[in-house]
Amino acid sequence: MRVLPTCLALSAAAAATLALATGSGGAAAATTTTTAGTVSTPAGSANPGQAFFHDALIADAKTLAAVRRGLRSGAVIVDPATQYDDLTGDGKQDAVVRVHSTGAAGVTAVYVFSTDGSTSKKLRVVFRSQMLYRTLTMIADGHRLQIDQPLYQAGDDVCCPAKLTRRRYRWSARSHAFTRTSLETIAL
Repeated sequence: MRVLPTCLALSAAAAATLALATGSGGAAAATTTTTAGTVSTPAGSANPGQAFFHDALIADAKTLAAVRRGLRSGAVIVDPATQYDDLTGDGKQDAVVRVHSTGAAGVTAVYVFSTDGSTSKKLRVVFRSQMLYRTLTMIADGHRLQIDQPLYQAGDDVCCPAKLTRRRYRWSARSHAFTRTSLETIAL
């Protein structure tokens, strides 16, 4: 039963995220012209970072086509609650950007933007996890990225999985990439 309050909080967070992203409670989108061309961005978005990450994910060739289509149509949004931490150890803040469904699927993709290893010093995607469902992210144990995803079993309600899969990632300065440092299944 201890999972239920967390599930309720996630539902409330999802509703608040949708309201913030659309400004109207719906999945509306507006067309904006940028230096990269014309793209669809969340209508009413007061968060310039959200629009930046939205456009960058659409422009990134390694973003799954389904994510790009969802961002353009408003079926998914860039979560305005971006997390910042120096995950790469270069002394600069990196951004953990989540893509959130406007439906019940919650966080469906996670990206880390960084300037580490970039000769142009521009933010770029250095980590992608794009096929997720109702995922939680956090910065844990000294600048490690942690991704928790429900592990449903027969009979589990959507709100209350019996287990979760926890993955932790750490930046490798040598390879300029994140490597998984642990994978565990946790009973709830």
